Amino acid sequence: MTYKDLSRFYDNLATLLESGLTIERGLATMKLGKKSSTLWMMDGIQHHISRGGTLWEGMTHYPKHFDNFQVMIIKGAEKSGMMVETFRRLSQYYETRLRAKRRFLASLIYPVILLHAVVLLPSLKYLVVESLNRSYWAIVLPPIVIAYGVVGIGYVFWIKWGRAGPLRQIVDKITLCLPVIGKLVRDISLVRAFWSLTAMLTAGIEAVSAAQNAANAAGNSVITQRLLGALYVLEGGRSFKEYFVVSSMLTAEQLGTVAVGEESGTLAESMERMVRQMEESNTHRFNMVMKSAAFLIYLIVATIVAITVLSFYIGHFKI
Repeated sequence: MTYKDLSRFYDNLATLLESGLTIERGLATMKLGKKSSTLWMMDGIQHHISRGGTLWEGMTHYPKHFDNFQVMIIKGAEKSGMMVETFRRLSQYYETRLRAKRRFLASLIYPVILLHAVVLLPSLKYLVVESLNRSYWAIVLPPIVIAYGVVGIGYVFWIKWGRAGPLRQIVDKITLCLPVIGKLVRDISLVRAFWSLTAMLTAGIEAVSAAQNAANAAGNSVITQRLLGALYVLEGGRSFKEYFVVSSMLTAEQLGTVAVGEESGTLAESMERMVRQMEESNTHRFNMVMKSAAFLIYLIVATIVAITVLSFYIGHFKI
């Protein structure tokens, strides 16, 4: 399921459980109006529960819909009895992922249009020069096709070989070292990890396991290794504040928020507030980066067009 589907799925489950329905009856209600694949999945889980099974066991039969991360959280929630709260956190988690994805794709529209303009606009002069043997499209299509080919090959290469192993570590390390962008990537990865940690703590999962799986959910191998490298703190029975001090992932103010949450017994809630603040800061920083990139591309396009126009007229008129 997509992030949108997962967010709605868990939100609907939480609402139905709050209204007094069982998970089995809730799934039966949610099946109304669903597509064939989702309907088949819900029907299978409902049948599994009706025979005395648990929700997390039923989810393991549908790995295309639910990954190990979700199964582990639901398993912990069923043991602790924190089902409604866990469903809400999972819904918020995937809603956050969905917003980040939409924001990223929307921010690419303007720069992509400008990059196409770099190829399309300078060649417009050939439309009015009839003496040339080549047509306009014969000039502009090859670089566009080559560009899309390079992007496609790069994407396939990344999916097959770049998402894990030494190459991924090199790319992640270089990304974190970039000015401005490195800080943004770091904080986005931390938001993902802390959202995961919040959901798992709410589900009642043991601290070390929660921190380990949250680190793996960061999406950046360098940050994941740093968080995993500090796990010995939690394994020794020490606090989350000390864990984050050793990992060097939080500011002094954020460490204070974690400490207050641990002292008051509301660590998940405190971290959720902290993550929301980080997300707002990331959104602002991301918008600034994309606006700066778009402005830079705009200047490049304007310069190329200006040079092309001037060279065209200089070649036809004597000054």
